[in-house]
Amino acid sequence: MNGADIVVDNLIDSNVFLRAIVLSLEEFRERLAAESQLTSSSSSSSSLSPNASLYTACLNSKLAHFITANRFPLTRDLISSVTVEEITQESAWP
Repeated sequence: MNGADIVVDNLIDSNVFLRAIVLSLEEFRERLAAESQLTSSSSSSSSLSPNASLYTACLNSKLAHFITANRFPLTRDLISSVTVEEITQESAWP
């Protein structure tokens, strides 16, 4: 079984996994930006919260860099890896 067969057999799982990662990374970016603004606008010189450190670590991970750098090729490959003939009721909704 090659990689394309695995993607086709697990199309929904692959799609949901990638969507969850992309949406999480976008949420982390937004929360980190909001927290950075709050910290810079406050009069105290407090450092970022532990959550901000976690967001930063996630955004600096190898997976985040890979997804960010390859977002369009990954999307194109997912779309082109399955033909209309291969999509069935069973593969779409296991």
